[in-house]
Amino acid sequence: MPQNRIAIVGARPPQGKGDAPPSAEELEQWLMILSDLYAELNRIWREDEPSLIVSGGALGVDEYAAAVMKRAGQKVVVFLPDYDKYAPRVAPLERNKLIAQNCDVMHAWPAPWSTGTHHATNQARSLGKTVIVHTPWELPF
Repeated sequence: MPQNRIAIVGARPPQGKGDAPPSAEELEQWLMILSDLYAELNRIWREDEPSLIVSGGALGVDEYAAAVMKRAGQKVVVFLPDYDKYAPRVAPLERNKLIAQNCDVMHAWPAPWSTGTHHATNQARSLGKTVIVHTPWELPF
């Protein structure tokens, strides 16, 4: 049976440090992430025939992937952090658990600054889900 519930999670755009804008290297990495993401979304859409795309609704990869897949006619479910129920630092972590629980396969596009993506992939792995990490950097995933 094909695994049709696909989670797409990943980095937010780089924010820079303090008042400084993102570095040229960070922006170049971000463009590489989006390029890789777009190519993989097209492959998923054509080959895996997902019945559902699960996203976390965060700025960046989550939001971009949801928009692309909606335009491709895919059903997208977005799990937003529940700040009414959880503390501000806990709400995104609880959202990551929901994403992991509601997917068969998780595709992740992390960046050196994306600790939330690391948390989401750990949640999925702890549930025995398949996690595919797309990144040009060596990260401890």
